Amino acid sequence: MSAIRNQIIPIEVRTPGAGDFVPTVTAYLPEGGELPRPAVVIFSGGAYKVVSQYEAAPTARKYVDRGFAAFTVSYSCMPATFPQSLCEGLWTVRYVREHAAEWGVDPGNITAMGFSAGGHLAACMGTLWERPELEDFLGAGREDCRPDRLVLCYPVLSNEGEYHRESFLNLLGQRRAEDETLRRLTCPEHHVGPRTPPVFLWHGFADTAVPVIGSIRFAEALAAHGVYTEFHLYPFAGHGGGLNRGTDQGEWSDKAERFMRDERLRGMGRLPDAD
Repeated sequence: MSAIRNQIIPIEVRTPGAGDFVPTVTAYLPEGGELPRPAVVIFSGGAYKVVSQYEAAPTARKYVDRGFAAFTVSYSCMPATFPQSLCEGLWTVRYVREHAAEWGVDPGNITAMGFSAGGHLAACMGTLWERPELEDFLGAGREDCRPDRLVLCYPVLSNEGEYHRESFLNLLGQRRAEDETLRRLTCPEHHVGPRTPPVFLWHGFADTAVPVIGSIRFAEALAAHGVYTEFHLYPFAGHGGGLNRGTDQGEWSDKAERFMRDERLRGMGRLPDAD
């Protein structure tokens, strides 16, 4: 086990969807090791109703033991609504990048990792970071908010056809949940483009909570736009489980580590002069 230095950071961004909750980032910083180190920013699930704990700290500690700087985000959930949690996630990536030298982080290798509804949040970070709707809260230049890679674990992605309705009801609120413009805006498959970062995606075929078809459609959109994608479909995996130790799908975290370290992915989707 690596020695870990912890730090809790309040998130300083508020949108019209903000509530009274104070969102925070917990930094897990390894003592020693090779520098600069990759970073992973972790968003647990919970249907935008709560932020799960079992997917957060255990995952952070695993990657700290592997030489990463890890950050878990206690983001805003209901009654807070879109785009508050999205802005919190993008703010966190910017904050980590701004403090890269202090924390020994590689500013060009920051991954957003999300589980379930947290996977939706991470996917939105990778597809909506340039949207003009966010300018009032994060500024006009947001290249520093963009994650370099995405790792999506049994994610909520689509809000069309068969999907996890509770997540989108909590994200948008009762009054706005049927607004077609907002529904399309919060459906990441419609916003994939050439500046979407590389994606590692896994889902269980036996998932009865969040239909796998959403991940399949997202992977199709990524492929159609030439975005590098690594997609693992586990035939007997259900929903949840975090690291899923002791299961067939438990290999995902090691595969994701290789993805997050792969130098061939560096700079994919960025402007040529961004680094």
